[in-house]
Amino acid sequence: MDNVSRLINLFKSEDTSSLANIASSKKPQIIIELEDIDDERILPFFLEVLLNEREYDLARIETLQVLEVRNLSYPRVQEEYDQVGQAIKQVLVNSTDHDVRNYAAMAIASYIETEGAFDLVEGILLDENEDIDLRYNAFAVIEGMGLKDSSMEVLKKLTQDPEFNKPSLRLLNEWQVNVSK
Repeated sequence: MDNVSRLINLFKSEDTSSLANIASSKKPQIIIELEDIDDERILPFFLEVLLNEREYDLARIETLQVLEVRNLSYPRVQEEYDQVGQAIKQVLVNSTDHDVRNYAAMAIASYIETEGAFDLVEGILLDENEDIDLRYNAFAVIEGMGLKDSSMEVLKKLTQDPEFNKPSLRLLNEWQVNVSK
């Protein structure tokens, strides 16, 4: 059995819920070990972990952190980019774990060109009933996009939001964007 198979099997064999101390889980460390291996089996495994709502949250969070900075190698770049972006979108929409959703909001910044990703981030940001930490992570995505028409439009809408009025105006001022009332 090769190292990738061994690590994936080790991950899958751990019953995290039966551990006396969940912090002793090997799952996050296994994700880290798989991160630097170039093998076509790893991305599908990462996506499986990410999309499994019953999976250990720290393993899912570690997977999001890995995917956020993943170097997608040619020729699979666009296909993998789209797969990862769609998976992160699914987590943002469907996950009930607040921490996982927050890490997904941070990770989507690397996949903002995925179809529907920007609209999802904008929707989170403009939803005053959404978790405030999630909204601030969405704000960071918009800020990270830099001076673009789409980011400016969202920021202008946010000037009417009691929570994001000041940060939006600050950023628009930094970008030297005229905000007409």
